[in-house]
Amino acid sequence: METIYLNRDNLVFWQGKAKRSAVALGFFDGIHKGHLKVIKTAAQIAKRKNLSLSIMSFFSHPKTVISNEKKTS
Repeated sequence: METIYLNRDNLVFWQGKAKRSAVALGFFDGIHKGHLKVIKTAAQIAKRKNLSLSIMSFFSHPKTVISNEKKTS
């Protein structure tokens, strides 16, 4: 497993290295049943299509980003 932190400075580089994969996308702040379902579904698709599996999690919660860094309840 490799952890990659994307930002403006390295995005083009990583886009050039990208390969097709199935992606489980979410805010994985801990693994619970809902997160497991998302990851398992992506894994099933990856296996069926002979792709690698990637998991992408947001850092800061998406609500924080959308609300312009204001705390939300």
